[in-house]
Amino acid sequence: MTIRKGYDDGNGPRVRGAVSLNTSRSAHSAFLGFFIFAAALLMACGEDEYAGGPIGPVNANDPHPIWTLYGDIFQKLDQNGNVLLTVPVNPHTDSPGGVNPTNGDIWVHGAHADDQNRIFIYDANGHKKKTIENVHFAEAIAFDSHHDRVWVVQTGDGEQEEDLYLSKFDYNGNLIFKKPAPPELGTAAFDAGVYEKTGEFWVVGNGYSPRVIYKFDPNGEPIFYKTTHDFGPSNWLPVQRILVDQTDGAVWLAAVPVNEFALKIGADGGLILRLDQRGGIFDVGRKTGNVLTYVWEPGANTLRMYTKSGDLIWQGPSTKQYYWATINDFDGSCWASYGTTYTTESMRKVSADGGMLADDIRIRDRRFYVKRDPYPY
Repeated sequence: MTIRKGYDDGNGPRVRGAVSLNTSRSAHSAFLGFFIFAAALLMACGEDEYAGGPIGPVNANDPHPIWTLYGDIFQKLDQNGNVLLTVPVNPHTDSPGGVNPTNGDIWVHGAHADDQNRIFIYDANGHKKKTIENVHFAEAIAFDSHHDRVWVVQTGDGEQEEDLYLSKFDYNGNLIFKKPAPPELGTAAFDAGVYEKTGEFWVVGNGYSPRVIYKFDPNGEPIFYKTTHDFGPSNWLPVQRILVDQTDGAVWLAAVPVNEFALKIGADGGLILRLDQRGGIFDVGRKTGNVLTYVWEPGANTLRMYTKSGDLIWQGPSTKQYYWATINDFDGSCWASYGTTYTTESMRKVSADGGMLADDIRIRDRRFYVKRDPYPY
């Protein structure tokens, strides 16, 4: 909402840009006609037609806020879609990032050339807490809420920019260790995740075509690696998502933006199941292991939720293009972003049974982060 400044022109206080109402009979008639037309339009739309925007009162203490960032702006929303904070940040920040499940801190990597060697930590009110130096191109950030640790995969160290490094920090941003990644992982990482019960760490890298999936112990020592050739045809599109099932330590692999199937492999690297659908995977429920996916068709994406065993639970709303989605573990609902531009996007909220709860909630970018609960091991 924009609040306009008032002024006084000698005829009483006014608001700049506001329309002055004439009290003549013709003006009354015009106003009455407009009112009748607006009422008729609302009746034609029906009471159940959702007009967009927040779906409930402001909850300033929402334990599961949503953070979205674009360029030099943070926005914090509650679960009803109300904007709680709009915070200018300097310097510019960008993905990758995430919200600490334990304390609500936001970790993001610098976007401008002068800041690409830094990670910035902000508190739950958008205030900068710390700048971590010498982190060249952080390509993946993953939280381990069971051990109060944060993993970062970075390209280079400012000198050897073509090498990958694994770094581990405590929640205050203090470095615990930094190690060169094995050469099989390649020169770029696309996603990473932690099995929080054990602290084991998974990374997807570009060492082989299509991709390499590497598993490490909590100290950053290699356990094993697999290539996507081990699980499917050589023309399988490049994997760019790896999502850890916190209920059993297995991981889901999916291509971005679209593939003919997704794979679930076990903690030992063996194939568990193949999910055949043209689309991709957005999220895995931390407490249920349910899998939030989308089905791709020309001009239409449809949300689907599966059990951890690959059984369909529901098929939800469609739109032209979904970009990002997460599961609310506290009630099973979902948030999904959709739109056509990078700078102005919308979100919708879907219930635990796939029904629409809210639509057209405006956000600054496609990517958003929800504060999740630490997993109760």
